[in-house]
Amino acid sequence: MMSRKDIIGITTLVRNDQKPPFTDDQTRLAGILASQSAQILSNALLLDELARKNELLEISQRKLKDENIRLQGELKTTYGFENIIGKSAEMRKVLNLISRFCENDSPVLITGETGTGKELVARAIHYNSRRKDEPFVIKNCGVKTEQLLESELFGHTKGSFTGAVKDKTGLFKEADGGTIFLDEIGDASLSTQAAILRVIQHGEIRPIGSSKTEIVNVRVLSATNKNLKDEIEKGNFREDLFYRLSTFLIELPPLRERRDDIPLLANHFIKKQRIQSGNEKLSISKEAMDALISYFWPGNIRQLENELERAAVICSPDNVIDVANLSSEIISSDSADGRILKYKGKLRDTVERIEKEVISSSLVENDWNILQTSQHLGLTRKGLKDKMARYGIRKPEN
Repeated sequence: MMSRKDIIGITTLVRNDQKPPFTDDQTRLAGILASQSAQILSNALLLDELARKNELLEISQRKLKDENIRLQGELKTTYGFENIIGKSAEMRKVLNLISRFCENDSPVLITGETGTGKELVARAIHYNSRRKDEPFVIKNCGVKTEQLLESELFGHTKGSFTGAVKDKTGLFKEADGGTIFLDEIGDASLSTQAAILRVIQHGEIRPIGSSKTEIVNVRVLSATNKNLKDEIEKGNFREDLFYRLSTFLIELPPLRERRDDIPLLANHFIKKQRIQSGNEKLSISKEAMDALISYFWPGNIRQLENELERAAVICSPDNVIDVANLSSEIISSDSADGRILKYKGKLRDTVERIEKEVISSSLVENDWNILQTSQHLGLTRKGLKDKMARYGIRKPEN
């Protein structure tokens, strides 16, 4: 019994009497019957296979749905604003603002130094809002050229510029119904700012090269470590966009202004390291914790996390992070409170002088390697370069 040149079965004819062998006509008839039976059997096998595949598909879809529900639950738990760590007065104020802004669709501008947790706050706002089951899309506005950034935000049509080999959907369209988080909004070009303003005011986007306008329903959250009012005075940022973005404003304090939260954060990161490494005995000594509390933390929470991750790897066999396991600038006498005491004047000027010293010493320690220094300080490469330009820090010529 043949089906598409494959043998799928055998039909056997047996004569129990002593009559002559089958005649040619009987043989042809047997062949016809075997061929038709093969077709019937083949169809039955295909139907059976299809039924099994449908059953597997239904099982997969159920598993996918269950997994999606589980992941959504984890996201809501992970990014619940109540899980943002901090008991200081500054953080209680921030948490209060987050809880009030969640159920509103107006834009929120989150400001603060690099490493203070701006993205975490944005996620908390989204996953505790009525848009929580819709997309949450993130875009860093400081890592692309103007054309590429606009292409990623608004999309483009095929042939609209060199390299546009097909139509592309932009992130605003992908975020339709949900939230988009524009990080480092202060680095966007003026033309991109104008397009973002149009989305906020009218919900309109226009892909590059298209003559048609599309309508989207997106909540815009944004963040910056720049002083946008200064950027407005310099002509680098649109004043009308600033006032639309900052309908609600959240200012995240640097870690040095919320030292009461350092033990909470440190213990949280140590617990995280216990889980990741499987080392349940990992802990930190009182002396090491005191050093962490005293340090200036130019890289803020991100730098603290990186520091404890490094210390957890190199700590003593008894699994206790001690002062000797911390970076040199943290344990040096003139990097802690003693350094602050020797400065006089306005707080902002003092902070900037200390930050300049920390960055300069770290660059020297890392042989002026930008990547290593940025990782060491808990900064992005761009964040470090911005600070170097701000403070006029340059590698000395040989």
